[in-house]
Amino acid sequence: MLNPRESLCREVGNTAEAGPADIKDSEPGVKLRIDRVGVRGIRTRFPIKSPWGTLIYEAEVDAYVELPPDKRGVHMSRNIEAFAEVIYEARLKEHSTTVEGLLAEVAEKLLKKHDYTQKVEVVARTAYFFDVGPRKGVSEPVDVVIRVIKSRNGEEVRELSVSLLGLTVCPCAQMTFSLKEGTELHKSPSHTQRARLTATITLRNTGKVPMINELAELLVDAFSAPVMGLLKRDDEYKVVKKSFEKPRFIEDVVRHALDAISRYLVERGFPPDARIKVEVESYESIHPYNAYACREATLEELLSEASPSR
Repeated sequence: MLNPRESLCREVGNTAEAGPADIKDSEPGVKLRIDRVGVRGIRTRFPIKSPWGTLIYEAEVDAYVELPPDKRGVHMSRNIEAFAEVIYEARLKEHSTTVEGLLAEVAEKLLKKHDYTQKVEVVARTAYFFDVGPRKGVSEPVDVVIRVIKSRNGEEVRELSVSLLGLTVCPCAQMTFSLKEGTELHKSPSHTQRARLTATITLRNTGKVPMINELAELLVDAFSAPVMGLLKRDDEYKVVKKSFEKPRFIEDVVRHALDAISRYLVERGFPPDARIKVEVESYESIHPYNAYACREATLEELLSEASPSR
Protein backbone atom coordinates (compact mmCIF):
# COMPACT_ATOMS: atom_id res chain seq x y z
CA MET A 1 0.00 0.00 0.00
CA LEU A 2 1.30 3.41 -0.98
CA ASN A 3 1.98 5.97 1.72
CA PRO A 4 0.57 9.52 1.21
CA ARG A 5 3.90 10.85 -0.11
CA GLU A 6 4.21 8.13 -2.77
CA SER A 7 0.59 8.60 -3.81
CA LEU A 8 1.04 12.36 -4.26
CA CYS A 9 4.19 11.88 -6.35
CA ARG A 10 2.42 9.48 -8.71
CA GLU A 11 -0.49 11.88 -9.13
CA VAL A 12 1.86 14.52 -10.61
CA GLY A 13 3.73 12.04 -12.78
CA ASN A 14 6.84 11.58 -10.62
CA THR A 15 8.27 8.59 -8.81
CA ALA A 16 8.68 8.60 -5.07
CA GLU A 17 12.46 8.83 -5.53
CA ALA A 18 12.06 12.02 -7.60
CA GLY A 19 10.78 13.93 -4.58
CA PRO A 20 7.48 15.49 -3.56
CA ALA A 21 5.00 17.20 -5.86
CA ASP A 22 6.20 20.51 -7.32
CA ILE A 23 4.28 23.38 -5.78
CA LYS A 24 4.56 25.22 -9.11
CA ASP A 25 2.16 22.67 -10.60
CA SER A 26 -0.54 23.50 -8.06
CA GLU A 27 -3.44 25.88 -8.71
CA PRO A 28 -2.88 29.53 -7.77
CA GLY A 29 -5.10 31.41 -5.34
CA VAL A 30 -6.00 33.87 -8.11
CA LYS A 31 -6.52 32.21 -11.48
CA LEU A 32 -5.31 34.71 -14.07
CA ARG A 33 -3.09 34.19 -17.10
CA ILE A 34 0.37 35.83 -17.13
CA ASP A 35 1.81 36.91 -20.48
CA ARG A 36 5.51 36.45 -19.72
CA VAL A 37 7.25 34.53 -16.97
CA GLY A 38 10.88 33.52 -17.20
CA VAL A 39 14.46 34.61 -16.88
CA ARG A 40 16.09 37.86 -17.94
CA GLY A 41 19.70 38.95 -18.44
CA ILE A 42 21.44 35.62 -19.09
CA ARG A 43 24.93 36.36 -20.39
CA THR A 44 26.06 33.86 -23.01
CA ARG A 45 27.87 33.36 -26.32
CA PHE A 46 26.40 32.20 -29.60
CA PRO A 47 28.72 30.34 -32.02
CA ILE A 48 27.56 31.33 -35.52
CA LYS A 49 28.86 29.40 -38.52
CA SER A 50 29.52 31.65 -41.53
CA PRO A 51 31.52 31.62 -44.79
CA TRP A 52 34.29 33.37 -42.83
CA GLY A 53 34.42 30.72 -40.13
CA THR A 54 32.80 30.54 -36.70
CA LEU A 55 31.83 33.94 -35.31
CA ILE A 56 31.22 34.36 -31.59
CA TYR A 57 28.43 36.72 -30.57
CA GLU A 58 28.37 37.75 -26.93
CA ALA A 59 24.77 38.36 -25.94
CA GLU A 60 22.42 38.97 -23.06
CA VAL A 61 19.30 36.89 -23.47
CA ASP A 62 15.82 36.55 -22.00
CA ALA A 63 13.42 33.62 -22.17
CA TYR A 64 9.73 33.75 -21.29
CA VAL A 65 6.71 31.48 -21.42
CA GLU A 66 3.04 32.30 -21.18
CA LEU A 67 1.63 30.96 -17.91
CA PRO A 68 -1.95 29.59 -17.95
CA PRO A 69 -4.36 30.62 -15.18
CA ASP A 70 -4.47 27.18 -13.56
CA LYS A 71 -0.71 26.85 -12.99
CA ARG A 72 0.98 28.64 -10.09
CA GLY A 73 4.53 28.96 -11.49
CA VAL A 74 7.00 27.96 -14.20
CA HIS A 75 10.10 25.80 -14.06
CA MET A 76 12.77 28.48 -14.59
CA SER A 77 15.67 26.04 -14.92
CA ARG A 78 14.15 24.62 -18.11
CA ASN A 79 14.69 28.00 -19.80
CA ILE A 80 18.40 27.95 -18.98
CA GLU A 81 18.56 24.32 -20.04
CA ALA A 82 17.09 25.15 -23.47
CA PHE A 83 19.81 27.74 -24.16
CA ALA A 84 22.56 25.39 -23.03
CA GLU A 85 21.34 22.58 -25.31
CA VAL A 86 20.99 24.79 -28.40
CA ILE A 87 24.40 26.43 -27.94
CA TYR A 88 26.07 23.05 -27.47
CA GLU A 89 24.36 21.67 -30.59
CA ALA A 90 25.36 24.77 -32.58
CA ARG A 91 29.02 24.05 -31.93
CA LEU A 92 28.62 20.65 -33.59
CA LYS A 93 26.90 21.94 -36.73
CA GLU A 94 28.80 22.20 -39.99
CA HIS A 95 26.31 24.36 -41.90
CA SER A 96 25.67 28.09 -41.51
CA THR A 97 23.55 29.36 -38.65
CA THR A 98 22.15 32.74 -37.61
CA VAL A 99 21.39 34.29 -34.24
CA GLU A 100 17.67 34.40 -35.00
CA GLY A 101 17.84 30.78 -36.16
CA LEU A 102 19.35 29.70 -32.84
CA LEU A 103 16.74 31.71 -30.94
CA ALA A 104 14.03 29.92 -32.92
CA GLU A 105 15.55 26.59 -31.87
CA VAL A 106 15.53 27.73 -28.24
CA ALA A 107 11.88 28.73 -28.58
CA GLU A 108 11.02 25.31 -30.02
CA LYS A 109 12.70 23.58 -27.08
CA LEU A 110 10.84 25.81 -24.62
CA LEU A 111 7.53 24.71 -26.11
CA LYS A 112 8.55 21.09 -25.62
CA LYS A 113 9.88 21.59 -22.08
CA HIS A 114 6.85 23.64 -20.97
CA ASP A 115 4.00 21.54 -22.34
CA TYR A 116 1.43 23.68 -20.50
CA THR A 117 2.25 26.93 -22.32
CA GLN A 118 0.78 28.18 -25.58
CA LYS A 119 3.42 30.80 -26.39
CA VAL A 120 7.12 31.42 -25.73
CA GLU A 121 9.40 34.39 -26.35
CA VAL A 122 13.18 34.56 -26.63
CA VAL A 123 15.17 37.81 -26.82
CA ALA A 124 18.87 38.45 -27.46
CA ARG A 125 20.66 41.78 -27.05
CA THR A 126 24.06 41.99 -28.68
CA ALA A 127 26.32 44.37 -30.60
CA TYR A 128 27.48 44.36 -34.20
CA PHE A 129 30.59 46.25 -35.30
CA PHE A 130 30.93 47.59 -38.83
CA ASP A 131 33.36 49.83 -40.72
CA VAL A 132 31.97 53.27 -41.44
CA GLY A 133 34.95 55.63 -41.09
CA PRO A 134 38.14 56.19 -43.09
CA ARG A 135 40.38 54.36 -40.62
CA LYS A 136 40.80 50.63 -41.22
CA GLY A 137 40.51 48.48 -38.16
CA VAL A 138 38.30 50.97 -36.32
CA SER A 139 34.72 49.70 -36.23
CA GLU A 140 31.65 51.44 -34.87
CA PRO A 141 29.13 49.63 -32.65
CA VAL A 142 25.50 49.00 -33.52
CA ASP A 143 23.09 47.88 -30.80
CA VAL A 144 21.06 44.87 -31.91
CA VAL A 145 17.98 43.24 -30.40
CA ILE A 146 16.57 40.04 -31.91
CA ARG A 147 13.24 38.62 -30.74
CA VAL A 148 11.53 35.35 -31.63
CA ILE A 149 7.98 34.53 -30.50
CA LYS A 150 6.58 31.06 -31.14
CA SER A 151 3.06 29.79 -30.53
CA ARG A 152 1.97 26.19 -30.21
CA ASN A 153 -0.37 26.67 -33.17
CA GLY A 154 2.65 27.15 -35.46
CA GLU A 155 2.67 30.95 -35.60
CA GLU A 156 6.11 32.55 -35.44
CA VAL A 157 7.18 36.20 -35.18
CA ARG A 158 10.76 37.30 -35.79
CA GLU A 159 11.83 40.83 -34.95
CA LEU A 160 15.11 42.63 -35.59
CA SER A 161 15.95 45.99 -34.02
CA VAL A 162 19.07 47.93 -35.00
CA SER A 163 20.08 51.16 -33.23
CA LEU A 164 23.00 53.52 -33.88
CA LEU A 165 24.21 57.08 -33.46
CA GLY A 166 24.64 59.68 -36.18
CA LEU A 167 25.05 63.40 -36.72
CA THR A 168 22.36 65.89 -37.76
CA VAL A 169 22.70 69.51 -38.88
CA CYS A 170 19.70 71.81 -38.41
CA PRO A 171 18.54 73.09 -41.85
CA CYS A 172 16.51 75.91 -40.30
CA ALA A 173 19.36 77.56 -38.41
CA GLN A 174 21.63 77.10 -41.42
CA MET A 175 19.19 78.80 -43.79
CA THR A 176 18.51 81.64 -41.35
CA PHE A 177 22.24 82.34 -41.03
CA SER A 178 22.65 82.22 -44.82
CA LEU A 179 19.83 84.71 -45.42
CA LYS A 180 20.97 87.14 -42.75
CA GLU A 181 24.69 86.98 -43.52
CA GLY A 182 24.54 86.46 -47.27
CA THR A 183 26.69 83.32 -47.13
CA GLU A 184 26.41 80.25 -49.33
CA LEU A 185 23.92 77.85 -47.79
CA HIS A 186 26.22 74.84 -47.50
CA LYS A 187 28.98 77.03 -46.05
CA SER A 188 26.73 78.59 -43.42
CA PRO A 189 27.04 77.41 -39.80
CA SER A 190 24.28 75.72 -37.85
CA HIS A 191 23.83 73.78 -34.64
CA THR A 192 24.69 70.08 -34.81
CA GLN A 193 23.91 67.19 -32.50
CA ARG A 194 24.13 63.46 -32.12
CA ALA A 195 20.93 61.52 -32.63
CA ARG A 196 20.00 57.89 -32.08
CA LEU A 197 18.16 56.15 -34.90
CA THR A 198 16.42 52.85 -34.19
CA ALA A 199 14.73 50.68 -36.79
CA THR A 200 12.66 47.62 -35.92
CA ILE A 201 11.46 45.11 -38.53
CA THR A 202 8.77 42.61 -37.48
CA LEU A 203 7.96 39.62 -39.68
CA ARG A 204 5.43 36.82 -39.34
CA ASN A 205 6.09 33.27 -40.50
CA THR A 206 8.91 34.19 -42.90
CA GLY A 207 11.71 32.32 -41.17
CA LYS A 208 14.16 35.16 -41.78
CA VAL A 209 15.03 38.76 -40.93
CA PRO A 210 17.13 41.37 -42.79
CA MET A 211 20.93 41.20 -42.61
CA ILE A 212 22.21 43.32 -39.72
CA ASN A 213 25.08 44.85 -41.68
CA GLU A 214 22.85 45.80 -44.61
CA LEU A 215 20.26 47.41 -42.36
CA ALA A 216 22.97 49.33 -40.48
CA GLU A 217 24.38 50.74 -43.71
CA LEU A 218 20.93 51.99 -44.72
CA LEU A 219 20.47 53.75 -41.38
CA VAL A 220 23.87 55.47 -41.43
CA ASP A 221 23.03 57.11 -44.74
CA ALA A 222 19.85 58.66 -43.29
CA PHE A 223 21.92 61.05 -41.12
CA SER A 224 23.70 64.21 -42.16
CA ALA A 225 26.90 62.28 -41.41
CA PRO A 226 28.02 59.31 -39.33
CA VAL A 227 29.76 59.64 -35.98
CA MET A 228 33.12 57.93 -35.55
CA GLY A 229 35.40 57.15 -32.65
CA LEU A 230 38.66 57.97 -34.41
CA LEU A 231 39.04 61.06 -36.60
CA LYS A 232 42.22 62.89 -37.51
CA ARG A 233 42.16 66.56 -38.61
CA ASP A 234 41.55 65.87 -42.28
CA ASP A 235 38.88 63.29 -41.37
CA GLU A 236 37.09 65.85 -39.18
CA TYR A 237 37.14 68.37 -42.00
CA LYS A 238 35.52 65.87 -44.39
CA VAL A 239 32.84 64.85 -41.89
CA VAL A 240 31.92 68.45 -41.05
CA LYS A 241 31.89 69.44 -44.72
CA LYS A 242 29.70 66.49 -45.65
CA SER A 243 27.25 67.10 -42.81
CA PHE A 244 26.74 70.79 -43.69
CA GLU A 245 26.11 69.84 -47.30
CA LYS A 246 23.41 67.43 -46.10
CA PRO A 247 21.45 69.19 -43.31
CA ARG A 248 18.53 67.16 -41.96
CA PHE A 249 15.79 67.49 -39.38
CA ILE A 250 15.01 64.35 -37.41
CA GLU A 251 11.82 64.22 -39.48
CA ASP A 252 14.03 63.92 -42.56
CA VAL A 253 16.05 61.15 -40.91
CA VAL A 254 12.90 59.14 -40.16
CA ARG A 255 11.57 59.55 -43.71
CA HIS A 256 14.85 58.71 -45.44
CA ALA A 257 15.29 55.64 -43.24
CA LEU A 258 11.74 54.46 -43.94
CA ASP A 259 12.21 54.95 -47.67
CA ALA A 260 15.53 53.09 -47.75
CA ILE A 261 14.23 50.21 -45.62
CA SER A 262 11.06 49.77 -47.67
CA ARG A 263 13.07 49.68 -50.91
CA TYR A 264 15.43 47.14 -49.38
CA LEU A 265 12.61 44.87 -48.18
CA VAL A 266 10.99 44.92 -51.61
CA GLU A 267 14.28 44.08 -53.34
CA ARG A 268 14.88 41.20 -50.92
CA GLY A 269 11.40 39.77 -51.40
CA PHE A 270 10.00 40.39 -47.91
CA PRO A 271 6.18 40.24 -47.60
CA PRO A 272 3.95 43.35 -47.68
CA ASP A 273 2.78 42.73 -44.09
CA ALA A 274 6.33 43.27 -42.78
CA ARG A 275 6.05 45.88 -40.04
CA ILE A 276 8.58 48.71 -39.88
CA LYS A 277 9.14 51.06 -36.96
CA VAL A 278 11.65 53.90 -37.19
CA GLU A 279 12.33 56.31 -34.34
CA VAL A 280 14.89 59.05 -33.78
CA GLU A 281 15.85 60.80 -30.57
CA SER A 282 18.04 63.88 -31.00
CA TYR A 283 20.27 64.98 -28.13
CA GLU A 284 19.85 68.69 -28.81
CA SER A 285 22.92 70.89 -28.46
CA ILE A 286 21.30 74.32 -27.97
CA HIS A 287 18.08 73.22 -26.31
CA PRO A 288 17.59 71.82 -22.78
CA TYR A 289 15.52 68.90 -24.09
CA ASN A 290 15.64 66.11 -26.65
CA ALA A 291 13.68 66.03 -29.91
CA TYR A 292 11.84 62.87 -30.99
CA ALA A 293 10.14 61.51 -34.11
CA CYS A 294 8.64 58.09 -34.91
CA ARG A 295 6.66 56.25 -37.57
CA GLU A 296 5.35 52.70 -37.58
CA ALA A 297 3.66 51.10 -40.57
CA THR A 298 3.55 47.97 -42.71
CA LEU A 299 5.58 47.78 -45.89
CA GLU A 300 2.34 47.80 -47.86
CA GLU A 301 1.19 51.02 -46.17
CA LEU A 302 4.49 52.76 -46.89
CA LEU A 303 4.45 51.73 -50.54
CA SER A 304 0.90 53.05 -50.94
CA GLU A 305 2.02 56.45 -49.60
CA ALA A 306 5.11 56.67 -51.81
CA SER A 307 5.21 59.40 -54.42
CA PRO A 308 4.54 58.50 -58.09
CA SER A 309 8.15 59.39 -58.94
CA ARG A 310 9.30 56.44 -56.89
